[in-house]
Amino acid sequence: ANPSGYADISYWETGNEYLVNPKQWCGSFPQLDRMMLDMKCIITGTGPGCTATAINPDAKILTVAITAKKYGNKLDIAYLNTLANVSPVQTPEQLADVIDIHCYLAGTDTPEGIIAEVQSLQTLTGKPFYCTEGGWQRTHPPTTWAHSADWMGRFMISVASTGIIGFDFFQYDGYLTNTATGPGSEVLWAKKNPPNNYFCSIPASPGFFCPPEVDWTAIYQWMRNITFSQPCTGQPVKPRGNIWTCNHTSTGGTYTTGEFLWFDVLDKTAPYTVPTGFSEEFGVDGSSEFVSPGQILTLTNSPILLTNGTMRARSSSPDSLK
Repeated sequence: ANPSGYADISYWETGNEYLVNPKQWCGSFPQLDRMMLDMKCIITGTGPGCTATAINPDAKILTVAITAKKYGNKLDIAYLNTLANVSPVQTPEQLADVIDIHCYLAGTDTPEGIIAEVQSLQTLTGKPFYCTEGGWQRTHPPTTWAHSADWMGRFMISVASTGIIGFDFFQYDGYLTNTATGPGSEVLWAKKNPPNNYFCSIPASPGFFCPPEVDWTAIYQWMRNITFSQPCTGQPVKPRGNIWTCNHTSTGGTYTTGEFLWFDVLDKTAPYTVPTGFSEEFGVDGSSEFVSPGQILTLTNSPILLTNGTMRARSSSPDSLK
């Protein structure tokens, strides 16, 4: 808490997409650095030459949101290493507590591609990363509702496995262009407009959740209390495609070792042999089954979770019952 009555905002973003949307910023990189220098001093009471009393010393200062997708890293490097024309001074990379990124892919792309994109940015600095906007691009949504739900689950697991500290899904008012076959753009929720629910039928308050919300909720619960051993990896299978595995440990109390799995060729399946040490399988739909090492599973585009726990109920899902 702070003594001045200000809201305790945890993360302060310096700016939004100066590269992707140039009209949002028409100045120079050194000017962005100077504004960040002043913002850090005013909010946290820290930074080169700062003598101000902190509004919230525990707040975290983020860079301007950057992305590797459209421009590569050349301009990101220039921004992160620029210096304002003042003294004393530090670069945005030095001033930042967290590097702000936007992680979008086309919904017709394989969502696992986000792993390489985040890793390319992580080569620029050892600071933690936060994806403050992400999802599929509104101009290229997945082609069906089933594909959108599977894409959401695979994307969430993939981006989390890179070690980022947070991810915020960004939704436009895409539900207005939903169809019976698929989403209009980024969409987890639709406004209630009787009698039209925009092909989203899961009751919410207000409005309706859309099919991808099922995967969002399940994966969100699966992510609690886990630590990835490394980013998800793809194992090629013949004649095409990859089986993706995401190994992790859990301190949630229901299991200690887990593995997320799926196959990445749309509407196709692949066999997978259960490794030693796993005893149960969970689906994003809430299903659960006992499994045994050596058993052959049929993987689809929908992620599953294998664990070494002891299932408490056939309909239970780890950590989601807490």
